[in-house]
Amino acid sequence: MANIIVGNWKMYLDCKKSLELLHNLELENKNLDNVDLVICPTFIALPKSINEHKNNKIHFGAQDCFWEKTGTYTGEVSPIDLKELGCEYVIIGHSERRKYQQETDEMINKKVIAALQAGLTPILCVGESKEEREENKIDEVIANQLVIGLSNIHEAEKIIIAYEPIWAIHGTGEACSVVDAVQVHRYIRTVLDELLPKVATPILYGGSVDDQNVVDYVKEPEIAGVLVGNASTKLESFSNIINKINELS
Repeated sequence: MANIIVGNWKMYLDCKKSLELLHNLELENKNLDNVDLVICPTFIALPKSINEHKNNKIHFGAQDCFWEKTGTYTGEVSPIDLKELGCEYVIIGHSERRKYQQETDEMINKKVIAALQAGLTPILCVGESKEEREENKIDEVIANQLVIGLSNIHEAEKIIIAYEPIWAIHGTGEACSVVDAVQVHRYIRTVLDELLPKVATPILYGGSVDDQNVVDYVKEPEIAGVLVGNASTKLESFSNIINKINELS
């Protein structure tokens, strides 16, 4: 199975800069045979990005979606619309949305179900805060996020999980150690084996991933790829990440 690389461009790049970066990424990364590259630009940049750059080597995802197909939901984006646009993936439950938009596990579960029904692959994010880690609540928090987030799921083979420790995101530059990441990935696998038996759900690592530490994570068999934030918005660092994983695979 190819390693998965997801670039979450958050709100860093406008439409013009997104298109420029995509163009340069294609020029510098012609061999993507051993990776599945998914780019998640802003909603504003998605249409042109997909129209001008979608091919069999670069796939596109959204950074969020709503759980209803249509209706009086000002400011929301339907997963049906994303699918029609050409999206294949959608990030759901990112810690920044849990924090700033107060998204609950129940809301996230509805989004996962809606995304699957629309034919999208959800990238469900889970992870603990610094306080929860210090209180030894990692397993409890992640299990709860998985149990609720994946309830009533009937297309489990299309789901991707991303472990993103909250304390290692938000520009902290503090990455989780490889040993700790592997330990949590193993625990996530045990929970998934109960919730989604007989499904080889990929588990990615995210949280201050850069071109200096990415190989240390991806060379571990428990880690199926990476969800990259800030480092994916810079041509040199993201190209290095892509090339290193491609060579490693």
